[in-house]
Amino acid sequence: MSYEYIIEDNIVIFKFNNGKVNAISSETLKGLNEVIDRVNNEEELKGIVITGEGRYFSGGFDLGEFTSFESGEAIIKWFELEEEVMYKLFTCRKPVIAAVNGHATAAGMIVSMACDYRYAINHPKIKLGMTEIKIGLSLTPAEMEIMRFGLGTEKNMRDVIFKG
Repeated sequence: MSYEYIIEDNIVIFKFNNGKVNAISSETLKGLNEVIDRVNNEEELKGIVITGEGRYFSGGFDLGEFTSFESGEAIIKWFELEEEVMYKLFTCRKPVIAAVNGHATAAGMIVSMACDYRYAINHPKIKLGMTEIKIGLSLTPAEMEIMRFGLGTEKNMRDVIFKG
C-alpha cells in the first residue's frame, strides 16, 4: 500500500509510504480523499497530520505510474482526481498539519502548502521545492493558487515557481 493511516486521540495520522521517495500514486490520492471525507463528516475526528515514511515527506507524483498511462484520457482522469483531492485538502473543515519529516519536492511540496500548518525538520540537507519546473512541467491552476497561498509572498512564489 502506498500510504497508511492510524487514528490517535481523534487525530488522523496519514503517512506517505510508497518506495524510497514516498511517491504519490492514484492509490495514495484515493486514500487521502477518503481520509479527508471521513474527517469532514465524523464529528469526533479533530484533524489530520500528514507525514512521510523515512527520509522523505514526499518526492511528488509516482512517475512510474504516470508514464504507464496509455491514453490522454487516463492522464486527464488522474489530474482530475489530483485536483479534487488538493481542493478538498486545502478546504478541509478541520485543521490539517504537514509534519514535513524530510524532503518535500514537486507534489509533496504542493501537499504541504495545501495544509493549514507546516512543521519541517530542521536539517541543512532537506530539500523543498518544485522539481517539475526544472524539467519543463507547469502547474495546474489549482496547484498554482495553493502554492501562492502557502508561500505567502509574491517573491517567495516567484523564487519557487521560476527556480524550482
